[in-house]
Amino acid sequence: DEGVTPSEDFVLYYTLSRDEVGIDLLTYFPPDVAAGYYMLLVAPEAVPSTDQVIPKRMIMVFDRSGSMVGEKMDQAREALKFAVGHLSEGDEFNIVDYSTTVSSFADEVVTVTEETRQEALEYIDAIEAIGGTNIHDALVRALDMMHGDERAEMVVFMTDGKPTIGETQTQKILDGVAAANAAKARIFVFGVGNEVNPHLLDRIAGEHGGTPSYVKPGEDIEVAVSSFYTKVSSPVLADLELEFTGARPRDYYPQTLPDLFRGGQVVQVGRLDNQGE
Repeated sequence: DEGVTPSEDFVLYYTLSRDEVGIDLLTYFPPDVAAGYYMLLVAPEAVPSTDQVIPKRMIMVFDRSGSMVGEKMDQAREALKFAVGHLSEGDEFNIVDYSTTVSSFADEVVTVTEETRQEALEYIDAIEAIGGTNIHDALVRALDMMHGDERAEMVVFMTDGKPTIGETQTQKILDGVAAANAAKARIFVFGVGNEVNPHLLDRIAGEHGGTPSYVKPGEDIEVAVSSFYTKVSSPVLADLELEFTGARPRDYYPQTLPDLFRGGQVVQVGRLDNQGE
């Protein structure tokens, strides 16, 4: 209404979508121009049922090189404990910790139980910072434990330095990781401090379906890693593909849609050639 003085509060009633995944496509076509623009938004239910979350196999690759000694190591330990403590029953996991040499909590992935969770927490407490940074062998060890089955397989890789031990050439590390990742596991990279090699870490994440995150000196590692883990810990849909009918997308980004996680959102923007209604 116009010209009306409201005499009572305005009340808006609305319902929530019952769709398991909400998909919205916002488009704009300038006048007399065939190609328009679009933004795709995909999000899961705010509170999905438990069976919507894909069981996962997660391997946490943890840097224990000498440069991590002190407060940095204390914060990183707590972040690792947070991740182990928030794994779901029935998930599979392992911890690969590395410096000059590579060690692991177990020889293969183990199923999450109260017993294995407690053993892992005790293992984390015993980790000490010493030695160099053997990135290549640590990632290869982790990827060798992946199976390529129906689980969402991911590596959460943390480092605070550049590779100094074993294979140190960027391209050879990338080639070695690609060869080891036959299961096509996602690799999420977490770089700490200013001594990392962002070119290497960005490519590791980008070429294996993950994302890189970085923590600046002085930031709280525990808070940053915990927040990052919460974001990727509950996969809802994997291997997403987008198909248009009556229109053809081009110049879109990201080129490959990332996995959809609980509490997250997938966004893609691009041009759209209208070939129908």
